[in-house]
Amino acid sequence: MAFQRRRYNYYNRLRRLLPLICGFSGALLILFALLSVFSPPPDDSDRRISVLSPSIVDAVVAARILNATLVIPKLDQKSYWKDASDFSHIFQVDWFISFLSKDVKIIEQLPPKGGRTWSPSRMRVPRKCNEKCYINRVLPVLQKRHAVQLNKFDYRLSNKLRDDLQKLRCRVNYHALKFTDPILKMGNELVRRMRLRSKHYIALHLRFEPDMLAFSGCYYGGGDKEKKELGSIRRRWKTLHVNNPEKQRRQGRCPLTPEEVGLMLRALGYGSDVHIYVASGIQSEEE
Repeated sequence: MAFQRRRYNYYNRLRRLLPLICGFSGALLILFALLSVFSPPPDDSDRRISVLSPSIVDAVVAARILNATLVIPKLDQKSYWKDASDFSHIFQVDWFISFLSKDVKIIEQLPPKGGRTWSPSRMRVPRKCNEKCYINRVLPVLQKRHAVQLNKFDYRLSNKLRDDLQKLRCRVNYHALKFTDPILKMGNELVRRMRLRSKHYIALHLRFEPDMLAFSGCYYGGGDKEKKELGSIRRRWKTLHVNNPEKQRRQGRCPLTPEEVGLMLRALGYGSDVHIYVASGIQSEEE
């Protein structure tokens, strides 16, 4: 207990000193996040945006925790989608930087160091790393190297954070991240067409896809064939624990089947006059 108390006191002292430490060298501390996502199929571009957004949010919060300057996150263009799109193709960069200027300093690219291109030190943080984890693991490297690139930055920040950091998450997700004009124009056109067809409509992402089912560790009554196929997909993630499918379902951790989603919508009052637009990739063969 005495050892744990000493560690707790040390952590609190470090938190109080962090603004002073980073205030002295803040101009030299630069965080650079390379965003990539676990395993969507190559043509599932809608999921790319939906999964990348939380990673961008977490990158901003990580920079706030470290009191570091954030370089506009770079999207991984090599894995899964083979998509050449970058941050500026999807989101409004100037708005992103200006809106968050009071929270985190953000720059578009690494500045030259001594007239040469700066190569940041690369590292990967554990999944769901909390504030203490970032201070203990990333901050020492950041202070020593002055620039750190966090690779494979997906789900690398804990959901259990202080209220001010949770509020920052909301500001980034719901206000700072704005789509570019071409994407907004396309979205408005899609909404216009849907309203022409029916007064009542809902856009629904089932998330009932092979990789999502495999990641959840759930099974859906497809017998040995289903277990074999989902098991082979699960092997992509070497760090996943073996789950009890029945326990996962009892705890509500399994994706709903399309039939279950239909029953839920009917219970919520959606009738046959409501048009349902499915936004998702390739569905599982089970349905």
